[in-house]
Amino acid sequence: MTAKRKGFTLIELLVVISIIALLLAILMPSLTKVKKQAKAVACQANLRQWGLVLNFYTDDNNGYFMSGSGGSHFEWMEPARPYYKEDEMRFCPMEKRTKSPVQIIGALPSLRV
Repeated sequence: MTAKRKGFTLIELLVVISIIALLLAILMPSLTKVKKQAKAVACQANLRQWGLVLNFYTDDNNGYFMSGSGGSHFEWMEPARPYYKEDEMRFCPMEKRTKSPVQIIGALPSLRV
């Protein structure tokens, strides 16, 4: 009579681990692509929210858009602040740089109304 085996051999464990590693290697690029698409959708949602914020602002101001405030930069965030609650809405999740409102205001072109 043969004795009953109570475990796996080293070869069996190595085969299972290599199969799992292979499946993960196949799956990871797909997950990265899905994550990137989710961030793009969030960015589009933020842009839509900004459209609504600016639409509400102009509706409350007789159809006029803010003219900006002195200096060389067009500062539009402060007048629009009552129309949004979360500051994260101002930024695209795909952006890798630091999220400083001062940098964003400085990057905007000067608009004349």
